[in-house]
Amino acid sequence: MSATTTPESLNPEIGRSVLAAGIRTNLHDLNAAAPGVPLLLIHGSGPGVSAFANWRLVMPALAQTRRVIAPDMVGFGFTERPGDAVYTLDRWVAHAIG
Repeated sequence: MSATTTPESLNPEIGRSVLAAGIRTNLHDLNAAAPGVPLLLIHGSGPGVSAFANWRLVMPALAQTRRVIAPDMVGFGFTERPGDAVYTLDRWVAHAIG
């Protein structure tokens, strides 16, 4: 590994980290320079779910013409799991908007 290579950088499930609704959020952001309204991909819930696991096969194709944003929703993937973990539809909507 070089000085700039970390185990995280070798894992394709880890995108970039942003703060969304006060939660450190892992997200994949493809073709950020694309014009128009971005496409937000929100994964479902279940064991082992993450944005990468659900959308890895379609993100590259969609990103050919659109900006594609695919976050790991709170409680899933590599997004932070706050200590006050109460996972409801309202919390996931607030996280997506954030």
